[in-house]
Amino acid sequence: MEFDRAYAKTMVSDHKEDVKAFEREARDGAVPPVKNFAAKTLPTLQEHLKLAEELYASAGKRSEVSSR
Repeated sequence: MEFDRAYAKTMVSDHKEDVKAFEREARDGAVPPVKNFAAKTLPTLQEHLKLAEELYASAGKRSEVSSR
């Protein structure tokens, strides 16, 4: 269970960084095709972040139950 929680925590952290980078590119990008790609892809990354956060929360609950 510790591995699952550590993995999920890493996924949350990585997705947060990715979302920030894509938000920045979608807002301030200088190359139109790249800017458009970032804007188009951003909702998918935000959904992945949400799922990663849910996984992290779930992994924490499972480890609490198994440690009882």
